[in-house]
Amino acid sequence: MKLNLHRKNESAQPQPFASAVKMVVVVIGLLLSINTAVALPSDSDQPINIDADRAERNDKTGVTIFSGNAKLKQGTLVIVADTITIHHKPEGVESITATGNPATLEQKPKIDKPTVKAEAKRIHYSVINEKIKLSVNAQIDQGDGSKINSDTIDYDLKDSYAVASGENRVKLIIQPQNKDTTNTNQ
Repeated sequence: MKLNLHRKNESAQPQPFASAVKMVVVVIGLLLSINTAVALPSDSDQPINIDADRAERNDKTGVTIFSGNAKLKQGTLVIVADTITIHHKPEGVESITATGNPATLEQKPKIDKPTVKAEAKRIHYSVINEKIKLSVNAQIDQGDGSKINSDTIDYDLKDSYAVASGENRVKLIIQPQNKDTTNTNQ
């Protein structure tokens, strides 16, 4: 199904469809800002596909909720969750939250790098602060065998800084460097 996003046709559509069109435009803006920081350059040029059992938009609160097997895909970015909630203000998207058992996020950061996979019961991305928080049974797999597991993982996209913490111990697997890149001057 193709959406016609021309303004003159929007008023002729039933109200739920008009709200869905507004929500898709907001999600496009969010994903374009996310992908330019941490993904393949071509991801932001790809169409966005959102699939869920239900979509609900509240114009007064600026909240759009996709529930029931929610899946968002743009290029190599894939978010799968029971519920994906987008908070937006007139100036743009404020945050996106995915919840599930678990909610998952995967993306290929560069053409020559493996796909990074993250999962937790809750994944929250603050667009304003440029931070991602994985909460409850959080884990990130770098795709090369390097992994981190923790109760929570906070990642600052702007400063490339991560903190893993919680009541349980943090578990980390770091793979050895490739023999070709290992420092032999020891």
